[in-house]
Amino acid sequence: MTLQLSQHQHIELAPGFLAFTNHSCDPNAYFDVERHALVALRPIAPGDEVTFAQRVPPSGHAP
Repeated sequence: MTLQLSQHQHIELAPGFLAFTNHSCDPNAYFDVERHALVALRPIAPGDEVTFAQRVPPSGHAP
């Protein structure tokens, strides 16, 4: 599975479990493409679905 960064640029999501993340308009995580990291926007409890939006994280959330 890949994450599209631009019309011609993709990154592969690894490890493979990242393929099980889901899109949301109210995400609890985001992909930091510079660090190749999945970053939580708020606490994620065991059993919660990990969700992301294909946009830049809201101001103040990025480290």
